[in-house]
Amino acid sequence: MKATPKDDLFVLSGFLAQVRVGCILFSRMTYDQDKKDVFILPPVAVKPDWQKQGLGQKLISYGLGALRKAGIDVVLTYGDPTYYCKTGSAQITQAVAQAPLELSQPHGWLAQSLTQKQFRS
Repeated sequence: MKATPKDDLFVLSGFLAQVRVGCILFSRMTYDQDKKDVFILPPVAVKPDWQKQGLGQKLISYGLGALRKAGIDVVLTYGDPTYYCKTGSAQITQAVAQAPLELSQPHGWLAQSLTQKQFRS
């Protein structure tokens, strides 16, 4: 991460009583054929004792707001649609945006537009 340009990462942590209980990271993705500003969200990390209390959803919502303010166009993620769709993501295909790795469960490939700019298939 030290070698990654500052503008290519957004890292956000959730703290309760000065203890980090969750963290999310958005990293830049580039597509030669599409010049939109795109970031990807890997799985959300929340300490087991703090899971199922809405902390992950709050971190995602806060992070999406920060990306929106920064002018980022699209956020991608790969995970459980029932979890990530709560914050506005929707299922897409790789015809819309190629995944960086092989997807064993393609139904979990998700995207969300933060501006009016959409991916085109």
